[in-house]
Amino acid sequence: MNNVKSIERWTHRGRVEARKCGAAGCMESTREGKPYCPEHVLMNPYVRELLERLAGREAEEQKVLRVGQRAVDPEGITAQEILSYLRVHGQRSLPQLGRELTLDVKLVGSYVRVLESKRWVKTKRDARGMTFALPVESDAAVADPKPFDTPSQGTRIA
Repeated sequence: MNNVKSIERWTHRGRVEARKCGAAGCMESTREGKPYCPEHVLMNPYVRELLERLAGREAEEQKVLRVGQRAVDPEGITAQEILSYLRVHGQRSLPQLGRELTLDVKLVGSYVRVLESKRWVKTKRDARGMTFALPVESDAAVADPKPFDTPSQGTRIA
């Protein structure tokens, strides 16, 4: 009797119906339980929000290239990406920052100058005249290290 119950429990009861796309009139099945098929993924609110943010970033970068520093938003995606990158990777030259973040060097220069005016980033020049950017917190951390047992002051996520 136990064997019959085990067999019934483990027998295949049929295939589970694939989830269908939520777009009106579309009968395509979705992947991994998502609400829309690949053809209608742009109907997803999250995807639309991401695309809007990326379009805003692209527009800001074009405006910075056209107008200059006045168009830089220090709270924007690109500025925060530069800050985060410098915090993680440390000092970088402006051309190196541009290559690693796939940004135009003129664009990086404009952003770094604005971030420097806000005192979020420091710049320095080497003997050959190359400009380097480094996060401000790195100097303070090296000059005044905190032991591990002291409470954290919290971290800012850029």
